[in-house]
Amino acid sequence: MTPAAATSPDRKPDRRHDERRVGAEGPHGPERRRRDRRLTPPLRHPLPIEAAAVREAGRVLLLVALTVATVDLVDKAISPALPDYYHPRPFPVLLVMIAVTVLGSLTFPRAGSRTLAVAGGLMVGGGAANTLSLAFWGEGVPDPLVSYRLGIAFNLADVAVTAGFLLLFPALVVFVLQHRHDLEAEL
Repeated sequence: MTPAAATSPDRKPDRRHDERRVGAEGPHGPERRRRDRRLTPPLRHPLPIEAAAVREAGRVLLLVALTVATVDLVDKAISPALPDYYHPRPFPVLLVMIAVTVLGSLTFPRAGSRTLAVAGGLMVGGGAANTLSLAFWGEGVPDPLVSYRLGIAFNLADVAVTAGFLLLFPALVVFVLQHRHDLEAEL
């Protein structure tokens, strides 16, 4: 664009050009550009979730996670896997397992939903059990459940993580429906 075209009275000025030239302070300045880069804007008002509900969800998650981990570890101890059915995990995978387990245990209860806490508890318990299995069995995570027909080997922790993941979507749908009026107010 030529300078004459930019200042022509019948053309609107190019805002992007003005922002770069002027230093762009104000509503279209650098702060707004930084804010617009976020994938999702923060809620203007936090969802009305009671602290008691968050504590209850935390207790549910902990109970489910401890149950899953205990049952899985006992199962692995009393029905050992064949030597070919130990699943070694490299160190970076172990770090990811630990991080996801810790983050899940901290974030799932914050919704204050028992259903989300159960889904999270299944995933956190399964992740914790597989992580502890690496410490107890040096060869890797034992997989005592074998399907020769399907050609797979797995353990109860894997089943719990899968079940938790499958329960997560319906639990999120229920949570959104319960809070739809609060979420619509944000739009």
